[in-house]
Amino acid sequence: MKKDIKAAYILAVFMIVSGVGFLFTSASEGESQVGVAPINPDFLKYMESKSAQGSEYGYRYGYVPSPVTLSHIKGTVDPAVNVEYPAYYNLQDYQRVPLVKDQRSYPTCWIFAAYSSLESCLLPEEARDFSEWHLANTHGFDYDVYGAGNSWMTTAYLIRWGGPVDEWLVPYPQKSGAPAPQGSFPPAKHVQQVIFLPERTGPLDNNTIKYFLVNYGAVDFAMYWDFNTYNYGTSSQYRPGDHSQNHRLAIAGWDDHYPAENFNIKPPGNGAFIARNSWGTRWGINGYCYISYYDMSLEEFTCFNNAKPVNNYDSIYQHDPLGWTSSWGKRDSWGANVFTAVDTRPLTAVGFYTNDANARYEIYVYKNVNNTNSNDPNDHNPHSGTLAAAKTGNFIYAGYYTVQLDTPVPLEIGETFSVVVRFINPNYRFAVPLEIPIDRHSSGAAANPGESYVSRDGIQWDDVTGLMPDANVCIKAYTEFPPVHISLQGKRNVLRAWIIRREYGEISFTIEDTPGLSLSHVVLLRKIDFGDYHELQQIPINELSNGKYTYEDYYLDGMGNCTYQVKAYDSSGRIAGKSSEITI
Repeated sequence: MKKDIKAAYILAVFMIVSGVGFLFTSASEGESQVGVAPINPDFLKYMESKSAQGSEYGYRYGYVPSPVTLSHIKGTVDPAVNVEYPAYYNLQDYQRVPLVKDQRSYPTCWIFAAYSSLESCLLPEEARDFSEWHLANTHGFDYDVYGAGNSWMTTAYLIRWGGPVDEWLVPYPQKSGAPAPQGSFPPAKHVQQVIFLPERTGPLDNNTIKYFLVNYGAVDFAMYWDFNTYNYGTSSQYRPGDHSQNHRLAIAGWDDHYPAENFNIKPPGNGAFIARNSWGTRWGINGYCYISYYDMSLEEFTCFNNAKPVNNYDSIYQHDPLGWTSSWGKRDSWGANVFTAVDTRPLTAVGFYTNDANARYEIYVYKNVNNTNSNDPNDHNPHSGTLAAAKTGNFIYAGYYTVQLDTPVPLEIGETFSVVVRFINPNYRFAVPLEIPIDRHSSGAAANPGESYVSRDGIQWDDVTGLMPDANVCIKAYTEFPPVHISLQGKRNVLRAWIIRREYGEISFTIEDTPGLSLSHVVLLRKIDFGDYHELQQIPINELSNGKYTYEDYYLDGMGNCTYQVKAYDSSGRIAGKSSEITI
């Protein structure tokens, strides 16, 4: 009976994904053939059983495999990781890991593990607390707050700027049955990069993980957790054999000499990772445990090491809010997205996934693209316009990356432009990451004709929706603030009155006249040391004198370094420009 269920499900997914012209193909078929990557077998197995979101002894798991897999990438892909490491290393000793939390009755370990990495990579300079509850309710996939998730889902949410949201805005509930958050909340950071580490080739193949721990922070991972093999006395876990994952944690360190005798089942040798769990500080060793190097269920190592201030880019063009759920093509294939400019903000960066180690890319940006709905195939050419920018490069690790263009590309309102990427993989057959609808996982994925294109050679192009309904290529475009010039100056002054001495800041700015742009107001922002910007004052544009304004900040007295920035807004409420930062 189970075989029949699984076969029926595979057929159903095939019918949903294959569309008109796409066929699932195996990685062993000829390089010249294009096709859609096979669905991750672990995902199919999970969908058949739906067992991985369960609980034991009152503790919840919360992991669902992704339909895509990177199991083809194994071992060391960067020789730089092969250096001498200490026998013992613990991020806790360097204040580089956040406080342990408790997921309570919700299967949200996947979020806590991801945010362990994201927050850890900001420490010790910047201590942040991001809202797991917001991600659990707004990720956009087919699972509710009791339905589990994975690092691909977290990545999709973060790189579309759905979050992270600050914890104080959407706090995690203390009890089950909590309502979903109401309203919209601004992201506290812009995540521009997520790195998927290669799988281990054996129990002692740990240099890549150690490298990321030392240089970035905690590493999110999946494993099979079994309380039957957990040692409560030593807070250690080892289970021999190969098992499907059911839980996500974060690696915070290692101990090469951790005794094999400390495990309920003795592994072949010493050594363990120090893992941060999400079951509260009363569990384990203040919320931590040891996991043997020899536990080979550990997989899907992910590092969220690139949370940037939200003023890095102003806006984002995208067709793939659910991110990477499938792959298409051959080793050397092309993908493109066509967008229509909604304002004059210049295009300055491009974002996309890579799904192989040491993958190369070529980026081309075209303006005034011909994108009509005629039957002439030449009209469906994302590089039919004028080439405005190009860039090439490579990435060692699979992941999501943002590439800054060498020069900004100016855009006009209503202009059609395209971002074309050539994906060149050394090994993996299906080079172009796609967002596709998959029943009970990403069924909300949607697409329109004229948005995304694929090509085997960069010459003949196919609209993705003609091959696979509601599919899009995973390419994003980022714009910066438009060129409204704002000059900003600042200095510290001292106010003396009798025996009183008080420091204050004198902040002056000038906005140059911008013909054709109707400005409404400007906002003066301030942050202290490594904190976030906060609004200091909102100034109507008519209060400026010949475009100039001076503000005296008496909050400076006794404070550390203060950094200021000015943003100008147009009559529609959109940011029309920003100044550079000054620190006094």
